[in-house]
Amino acid sequence: MEMLPDVDLMHGEAVNIDGFFSVLLARRRGLCSLSERDRIFKVMRAIGLPTMVPRGTPSLPPSLPLSPAASTAPTRAEEQAEMVKMLWKGLEDAVEHRHGQQRLPLIVGLGHSVCVSDVTREELEGAVDELYDVHGL
Repeated sequence: MEMLPDVDLMHGEAVNIDGFFSVLLARRRGLCSLSERDRIFKVMRAIGLPTMVPRGTPSLPPSLPLSPAASTAPTRAEEQAEMVKMLWKGLEDAVEHRHGQQRLPLIVGLGHSVCVSDVTREELEGAVDELYDVHGL
């Protein structure tokens, strides 16, 4: 995502956003607790790392650029649907380069991890919803 022309992110920031999203997936699977998720979120925020793609980025959700006829910003549901679409496409692309496997690292508590290859679109939808909740959006 840091390679897109309208995204002002360094590589490490993009990696952190991906890492926090993996924490959300892990929490939804019961691999880490709510308190661990919150602790990770607070530390990332305290040291100034982004945990979500900046809103209003034209090519990336949560954005949905307004059409000339539009008079209101996109709804949370519209933004989330676009984000899930982007994430699912990214996951499909990753599978092509990972010998047919997703190979996503998820934390198992603090200090441990596991790679999974069975993340569903529904899991992405739930994690995106939680991402918005964590950010108070």
